[in-house]
Amino acid sequence: DLAVNTLDATQFGAIKQAILLFDQRERGADAPMALINASPPGCGKTEVIALMQLLAMTASPDCVSNVYALSTTRVAAEEIFSRVFSKYCRLLLGHGGVPPPDPQRVRTIHSFALHALSAKARASGQEVQVISKAEVLAMLSKLLGELREELIRTKCQILRNDVIYLLDDNKACELLYSVRAEWLKYGNMQFDSIGPSSSKLLKRLQARMLTPESGPMLVDFDWIIYDLNRSGASIVGPNDVLFVDEAQDLSHAQVGIVMNSLRCGARVVIFGDDPQGIFIFSGAMHRTMEGRESRVRGMGLHFFKTKFTKNYRCTNEIIAVANRILSAEDQAQRQDMTGKGEGRAVRIRAECESEANAVVLQIVDLLRDGVHPEEIAVLCHRRIDLEPCSPLYQRLAEQTRPLSSDKKTGVPVAVLGLTQNHSITAKAVAILNVAIDSAASTGQDGEEARLEECANFMRAVRGTKVCSAPLVLKACERVLRTLDCSVSKLFCSHKVALLQAYRALLREEPEKKKKKPEPAAKRQCRGADVDAKVERLAKTVDTLAASYRAVRGAVAKAAGGE
Repeated sequence: DLAVNTLDATQFGAIKQAILLFDQRERGADAPMALINASPPGCGKTEVIALMQLLAMTASPDCVSNVYALSTTRVAAEEIFSRVFSKYCRLLLGHGGVPPPDPQRVRTIHSFALHALSAKARASGQEVQVISKAEVLAMLSKLLGELREELIRTKCQILRNDVIYLLDDNKACELLYSVRAEWLKYGNMQFDSIGPSSSKLLKRLQARMLTPESGPMLVDFDWIIYDLNRSGASIVGPNDVLFVDEAQDLSHAQVGIVMNSLRCGARVVIFGDDPQGIFIFSGAMHRTMEGRESRVRGMGLHFFKTKFTKNYRCTNEIIAVANRILSAEDQAQRQDMTGKGEGRAVRIRAECESEANAVVLQIVDLLRDGVHPEEIAVLCHRRIDLEPCSPLYQRLAEQTRPLSSDKKTGVPVAVLGLTQNHSITAKAVAILNVAIDSAASTGQDGEEARLEECANFMRAVRGTKVCSAPLVLKACERVLRTLDCSVSKLFCSHKVALLQAYRALLREEPEKKKKKPEPAAKRQCRGADVDAKVERLAKTVDTLAASYRAVRGAVAKAAGGE
């Protein structure tokens, strides 16, 4: 009662339907098997799904055996468990004999799939090893070399419309990896459209991974999801309840896994919102929630459909503006949305120049009213909108000079992600993107190889076994904080300091893990390993510094020295 009293009418209606879903000892043909909720952001979906999980946990064991929650990311899984556990403690359910939520039952879909595959492999006496993208690419490269030798030996020619004819080996492997990943996410392993030789290469890759000459079966997470979907097996029991949050971010194969559980008798609670889908670029279904409803109907199953209509984050004006940028179909579904009351008018400006002027004039008004610059933030969709050459940045400098003690620069501006972002990876990627975007806009010939080196820097640090990416980033962080320099200066002028910091971290790491004295031979071997890793990083830093200088030189030359 304490929790339910805080719900609005639409949320309370969804809770009542969830109770009907969970309270079924004997399920007939007409019994609902799923609850699908497609509501906009800010409507309390996360709070309600946490309360529903507690209701399922308190249901009779005859009705519900176990309660599981599935998410697309580890962060989301941790957030789900945190909310459920917080409500469990606040409502004192432990005093009523209800066991606490089990974190092992709140998992990502990849964790569920890996657990299922490992159990199946153990039953047949096999072991499973998950490999990274870099390792799959290395296997592809090796197989491509073997295939080219075979074609030369048999005097066969690669067709002109074949991927490996059109691209060099590295780019061909990258493309084939992406093609394979997309097909696995879609649940389809047909390789006919990339040419016969490329198709043969991917089929050999799959055979080499799944049936190695020795050692465990090799899989990546794309294959794990594909295999579980294809098997038709359920990830939960027939009397269990499975909760799926942020369902709009699931791929075709992941949706298939959820449907398999429903088909095997589990009850499924699905929350999501199609306009919030942000992972379509990486394989998520288009309009997942609509597809989910049609699939459940196609299986001949009954389900509850609920929707929340009250937004607790935004005013009515903000909701009206936000809905204007949605598709006509999505707008029609949100006509009944209400906000948390009336608020200030929201203005939309479509042109970059007028938008910049409007934002700067409002900032000037705030500064004149005594608001400190650190209390003002501007959220931009693109990083380029806050670069020194952008209209917003230039207008801001011009208009705020009279209000600043520094008449030359105006009110100080900090661009998060470039000058004050604490993520070292973000800093490195940001500086490379600036170089790549600037050089690309000049259209300079002969810069492609250098730009490729720039783009590959972070990949080189991550993908090699000779270089420890987390320790490299820690070393970057140490030097940046000690010297307070920019990222470009870090690689171009402070190479020695960076290598010293990295070497120190490499030596510190084993010391933390050691429990007993190390043999002299092992210490010597480890010392040689440290030297090799430092040398590898030195080469990478040299490559980046040279590439950065070359790109910046080309940009300056093209811009007439500006």
